[in-house]
Amino acid sequence: MESGLKMILLAVGVIITAVLIATVVLIQNQGTGIMNQGKSMLSSSLESYTDAEKTQYDGSLVTGTQVIQQIEQYWNAGNTTAILVCTKDGTSVMYDFDGNSHDILDTLTNFPATDATKNKNYCTKSNIKKCYFNEDTAPTGVETYDKVRGYNGAAATAKGYINETTGSFLGSCQKDSNDAIRCITFVQQ
Repeated sequence: MESGLKMILLAVGVIITAVLIATVVLIQNQGTGIMNQGKSMLSSSLESYTDAEKTQYDGSLVTGTQVIQQIEQYWNAGNTTAILVCTKDGTSVMYDFDGNSHDILDTLTNFPATDATKNKNYCTKSNIKKCYFNEDTAPTGVETYDKVRGYNGAAATAKGYINETTGSFLGSCQKDSNDAIRCITFVQQ
C-alpha cells in the first residue's frame, strides 16, 4: 500500500508540475502578445507625433518666411521630406536634399489641383525643378538654390523667388505608397 501511495503522489506531482509549466508558458505567450501590441501602439503614436509637425501645414495659409524656414529645416542629410514651392511666376521648385522624393514624384498623392498660375499639369518631373544637395551648380533655370541652406533669397525678379514679407502660401502634404509624408507643397496665393 505504501508503494501505491508513493506512485499516486508521484503522479499527482507530475500532473501539478505539468499544469504549472503549461500555465507559465500560457502567461508568457500572452505577455509577449501584449508587449508586441504595446510596442506597435507606441510606434504608431510616435509616427503620428512626427507627422503632426508636417501635417500642421496641410490646408494652412503661411507666410513666405515660414516657407523659407521649412526649406532650411528639411534641408539636411537623412531627411526624406522635400519642400515644393509653386510661385506666381509659374515656377515650381522642389527642395529635396537627397533627390529621393523627386525620384518618386509620380507616385505621391494629394497634390493641389493647380499651381499658383492655375496650371493643372504642373506636377510632373519635367515641370518641377529639382534642387538637391549633390548638385555642384544651381540646377538649370533655378536662381533660388543654395547648396548649403537649400534656399537662396535671390533678387525679387528671380524665378521661384519667395517673398518673405508679402508672400502667402497654401500648404498641403503628399504621401508615398507607405502613407509616409514625402513632400510638403506650398502654393503661392
